[in-house]
Amino acid sequence: MKKILLIRALAVVAMLLLGVSAVRAAEARMIITTKSGVVAEFPIAETPVITYQNNLLEVKGGDREISVQADEVSSFDFVPSETSGVDEINVEGSKLSGLQPGTPVDVYTIEGQHVASFKADDNQTVKLEISDLAPGYYIVRTPNNSFKIKK
Repeated sequence: MKKILLIRALAVVAMLLLGVSAVRAAEARMIITTKSGVVAEFPIAETPVITYQNNLLEVKGGDREISVQADEVSSFDFVPSETSGVDEINVEGSKLSGLQPGTPVDVYTIEGQHVASFKADDNQTVKLEISDLAPGYYIVRTPNNSFKIKK
């Protein structure tokens, strides 16, 4: 049993490393813009940590930090977006956009257990229906990238 858990944990780490190494090669960054015009950039190479709880979005990475109410976020972008296949993450409603129609998006527990599957619709969006999942960390995986979310 411990061997299976270790293999799953290694598989999750490998998925994360593959996604992060591809993004680092393109010098990708995450950009958050608030409705009041504040712009915060986080190089993906600095592995920013995103938390969302009680409508508060917090991002910490390197020497940068932002804490803002989710409804005050104007945009949440990854640049260059073609490295991840995701153009935008809408915090309200957990929506990904910019994916090709039919693109699969899977959600895994941190232990590697598959818990949900979605496909991008004709509007190039995926709504992650994860309200029934327990609070904790999850891995969201697209064909081009993986990232960790905290519910």
